[in-house]
Amino acid sequence: MSTPTTYLLSDLTLVAASREQAKVSRQNTFPYWGVPRGFTMEKYLERDEIMEKEEWGADGHLITWVLVPRSDTSTTTEILSHCETYRRSAVVIPPSSSTNDQVQIKPVVSYGIASVYTPPDYRRKGYGKHMLQLLHYTIAPSSLLPPFPSSWGAPPPPPPQNRSQDASFAVLYSDIGKEFYKSCRQGEGEESRDGWVEMGSVGRFWVLDDDEEGSVEEGVEWLDRTGVKGFEEEMSERLLSALKEGRGPGEEGKRRVAFLPTG
Repeated sequence: MSTPTTYLLSDLTLVAASREQAKVSRQNTFPYWGVPRGFTMEKYLERDEIMEKEEWGADGHLITWVLVPRSDTSTTTEILSHCETYRRSAVVIPPSSSTNDQVQIKPVVSYGIASVYTPPDYRRKGYGKHMLQLLHYTIAPSSLLPPFPSSWGAPPPPPPQNRSQDASFAVLYSDIGKEFYKSCRQGEGEESRDGWVEMGSVGRFWVLDDDEEGSVEEGVEWLDRTGVKGFEEEMSERLLSALKEGRGPGEEGKRRVAFLPTG
């Protein structure tokens, strides 16, 4: 087997994947994320193709990003690292925002970051870290970021499908701990800032215990697609109502953020 080329980070850039590049990225993760769940390769690829067409994934809401050589961004399948972003409606509640018991809630755009992966042949070269550093400059307004380092070459191209760089915040979920993602810094030198930092996030999960086939706990109602959409709208209204009243997750006196289920 030939030895993979080692690139300077300045020779690489981050772009939205072509159809073929997205397929390769999913083939890369199949042995690790598809096989353990019992998928065949065909079903694993079909799952993502279906997700792209859903309301929450279509029109650029779900984007696969690939780190590739700057000399060939559109046709190469030599993908050094890749990830996905999910564009979501969200809200920000500034600290000390209560005025006459009325909490000021600001609607914003946010991103969930998922499926961060570097193929084995390209690991321990800094590619995954560099990809996430470039991602800051792909989804966030330049006014919120330190200057783009000249040592990284030219900034990545703008997002596709008329999606502006509009992220107020982004979140990711890590299986490898928080230190790596914190090290994916914004910029370089004295003006640089930490990457993704764990800030005391709050998550709520509902688990339905259904050991016996066909059994349903008393008071539980199964939802079809229409029912799920109505449930999302109801939960968004409840969340906003709780936040406006000074309730809800998070600590008062600190900036709080939340995804909306309908986002």
